[in-house]
Amino acid sequence: MDEFDAVDIVYNAVAAAGTDVMIYKDKSEAGLTNEHIVINHLQLNELDFINKVPVNINIFVPWSDENGMLKRQELKRKVRKSLDSINSNDGVCKEVTVLWSVPMPDLKEKFACTNIRLEILIDQ
Repeated sequence: MDEFDAVDIVYNAVAAAGTDVMIYKDKSEAGLTNEHIVINHLQLNELDFINKVPVNINIFVPWSDENGMLKRQELKRKVRKSLDSINSNDGVCKEVTVLWSVPMPDLKEKFACTNIRLEILIDQ
């Protein structure tokens, strides 16, 4: 298992959460105006992470949406709950740890963003 497999595992869990928004791997399309989720891995040095893969989940909600805060919180709750569905039944992924969940208001122009950072302990 590598960082791309980790992104796939997280993507599948978030996709099953029923958020009803587009989910992208690595980066989103240019010119998006509605809410969306981006899942990517961090550039890493193999020596820094032994059997641990860091993964980012960014939840984007437009600033112009009058209920943007509520929508962002709803999406965040669904995404966080979906992470509980990642388990070790397949013998590949041992454990998922949420390192933080923080707002990042200036990450993308015209969007409020919540960043969830995970660390996935893998079996190798």
